[in-house]
Amino acid sequence: MNPMHAHPMSMDRMIFELKASIFATSLYLLICSHLDEGERPTLNNAREAWNGTEENLVQAAVELMERRVLASAAPLDFDQPLFVNPREKWLWCNRQLNRRDELTHSN
Repeated sequence: MNPMHAHPMSMDRMIFELKASIFATSLYLLICSHLDEGERPTLNNAREAWNGTEENLVQAAVELMERRVLASAAPLDFDQPLFVNPREKWLWCNRQLNRRDELTHSN
């Protein structure tokens, strides 16, 4: 823990084992950096340091939300704070995502 911070680092190194896209992993690292610095973890704040396109940023956020790494209290919005879920809530493989889609789309 950094002595300048009153809380542990937000980043969970297991993000690298998740096998998410490079954009999603990069966004996760940016969001955690904002949290560690006491800044609001929003897409607007992440966009300031984002090297990709805005479309890549949105795709990364959607991927992380689908994988349950990030959550939001409202629909995806650039000013809405994002929350990092503990890794126990993450969806770890595409098989889990596909199975969830099957369950939510079957009637």
